[in-house]
Amino acid sequence: GYDGWWSDPANSRRFNNDYFISMYVKGWCPEVNVNECSSHDESIGACKKKHQWQRCDVEFVELGQAHEMMLNSDLCLAYGEPVFGARDGQLRAGQDNCCAWTHTVETDWDMTNILAKGGNGNTHCNKECGKDNYNCGDGSNTQRFKEFLACCAHETTRNDCMTEGLGTSASPGGPAAHSVFEFAENELVWARAFTVAWKKVTEHGRFGLKVVGTC
Repeated sequence: GYDGWWSDPANSRRFNNDYFISMYVKGWCPEVNVNECSSHDESIGACKKKHQWQRCDVEFVELGQAHEMMLNSDLCLAYGEPVFGARDGQLRAGQDNCCAWTHTVETDWDMTNILAKGGNGNTHCNKECGKDNYNCGDGSNTQRFKEFLACCAHETTRNDCMTEGLGTSASPGGPAAHSVFEFAENELVWARAFTVAWKKVTEHGRFGLKVVGTC
């Protein structure tokens, strides 16, 4: 199967919106064939190779034992088609040999609140904003290159996916980029949406349900 956690150790113990924050404040690189399925075994149908995205920013280098991951079905919500990839409209770990990440400043989007909540506070790819000339919100080419090095620190030889990421109003990135941004920025907005979805899922196909009295 797949290997890793969707959040860091601290947040994995909490019921919160860190899953959405992680998409935008961390760097992600492909990790192929995590189930170690050989080409021969795959050819005879004994198994199928599974690919995922692993965290590859500064935090991954320093705390490699805390293996964080995302699936294609996770990152495709927020990120659009990569420039360096198969160009089939989606971001796929098995075929796109690049690093996916998001700038600290994006047209049409204010990343300030999300950055303040990522990791240990006001960090981007585990680099503290405002420290050592790491100027979050600075759209200069110099800062953008620093952000790439921070977000793809573990595998800087990979191409920048150059995905749409948050994108712009004209090209908004992944199909759910707006919702991912809202949920990352405001935990209460996510909790309200989760409550509605949970009710639908748990009550689907059930009839005559009644409210349980106070315990």
